[in-house]
Amino acid sequence: MKVDTMKADVYRQQLVNSTIMIIDDESINLEVVQAFLEEEGYRNFISLSDSRRAIEEIEKCRPDLLLLDIVMPNVSGFDILDALRSHPKLSHLPVIILTASTEVGDKLKALELGATDFLAKPLDQSELFLRVRNTLCAKAYQDQLAYYDPLTKLPNRQLFVEELKWALHVAKRHDEKLALLNIEIDGLAKIKDTIGLEAGDEVLSIVSQRIQSVVRDMDLLGRAMGDEETEFKLFHLDSAVFTLRLNRLKNAENTSYIAERILREVRRVIHFGEREIVITASIGIATYPAESEDLETLLKLASSAKNFVKRQGGNNFQFSCEDISKMYEKRLRVETQLRRA
Repeated sequence: MKVDTMKADVYRQQLVNSTIMIIDDESINLEVVQAFLEEEGYRNFISLSDSRRAIEEIEKCRPDLLLLDIVMPNVSGFDILDALRSHPKLSHLPVIILTASTEVGDKLKALELGATDFLAKPLDQSELFLRVRNTLCAKAYQDQLAYYDPLTKLPNRQLFVEELKWALHVAKRHDEKLALLNIEIDGLAKIKDTIGLEAGDEVLSIVSQRIQSVVRDMDLLGRAMGDEETEFKLFHLDSAVFTLRLNRLKNAENTSYIAERILREVRRVIHFGEREIVITASIGIATYPAESEDLETLLKLASSAKNFVKRQGGNNFQFSCEDISKMYEKRLRVETQLRRA
């Protein structure tokens, strides 16, 4: 695959952040390939010499690109490639074959099984870099079209559902907590009707950036919650609806800190021409496993809690879990009493 230079420049930052998995039974080959690519700025690598663990590790790590040797003991590269192409979640993973085999039949078989590209050993560093860059550029472009909203540049509903399934699987395996914040901008449809669609899109873009600014402040959020290992990821599900997913959460009730910060940030005045617009949001929060271990149920709980807030006038948040709501109400009462004191 070839992607023009302009596209390569546009996606350069995304490319160097890509995760590249290398599977080869020779450790020296793993080291050489990684060293070559590190010189070009890539830094996220997963190396595997035991091909029997290939599918398990790929499912776990979800790499952006696989560099795969063909001739390996126990499980060959052909076996791995065949398993990937029949896997419901991994069938489109780009795979570049790296092999010392000179058999023409091996190359044809690899391509028939769905290999993205083919490189012969010993590797030429420049050719390896170009093949990797071009393959990742093509993947980034396709992902942008399929999985990202063109206005906010955030991952969309399709990617959210796919990733949530995996996040729940990981949380269950490691006995971790997870939270979903369903966030809806109050009155966006009214803004579009009264000021215009263009104004509505601009407001949506600004609010999206404001929510992202809160999410990007990982360290501060982690310290505020005493939860430094928590991972945050924001998605744009619908016209006015966002979802924030929190992985590896220690204290589910502390999501109130995040909800409060988002509400404050969203409420800042937006200047649109001579108009001043004040936007508010409604947020519903659902947690795993306290409220449910089922994906659909978690989504419904978060959405129902958000809808409850909307019915109360918006500009607030609500836990769908009664116990957590009581914890938060108790904290508010204590804070109020302290202020009065």
